[in-house]
Amino acid sequence: MNINHVSIEASRRHVTSITAIDTSYSMSSREGGKTRLDAAKEGACKLLDAHGSEDHMAVLSFGSEVNDVSGGAVELSRANKVALMSRIMNLKPSGQTKFYDTLIAGCQLVLSISANAQLRGHLTDEDMGTFWLIILTDGDDNASESTQADAEKILRLINAELGKEAMKVVFIGVSLDSGTKSK
Repeated sequence: MNINHVSIEASRRHVTSITAIDTSYSMSSREGGKTRLDAAKEGACKLLDAHGSEDHMAVLSFGSEVNDVSGGAVELSRANKVALMSRIMNLKPSGQTKFYDTLIAGCQLVLSISANAQLRGHLTDEDMGTFWLIILTDGDDNASESTQADAEKILRLINAELGKEAMKVVFIGVSLDSGTKSK
């Protein structure tokens, strides 16, 4: 993965991103002098650094379990960025790939953030900002309890509740070989 330039553009006031990093054993494969996980961690740190101080970010890791590395979406002060970068760089490979479970966990986090913000009266539909769900992975799901149909269902729910432009989903393939099928 080569992320040389990253630009996060908010279509409204701010950006809240959920970045999910595949930490399955396959990410320990070496290519070009570093592991796929090293490349994903570097990319995630570049994405983090591209956010402004008014933005928020959550970091998930996924192998055989989906883990909230950041403790929810945190405001990206300089100190919080440094702490998140440290947590990202300390991720280690383990287990298989729970891709669909991770996609659903990220979507559930978006719905929770949106509902909590609206309940507190901090945000309205006009200034909610843009949600980004960014998943860095090297392969297909091989361990989720959820299915592709479950993931599609929650994506439709987000579109219905928040609007089609409220959340962008981006999948970044980390050194996918030619035999990997994309869906």
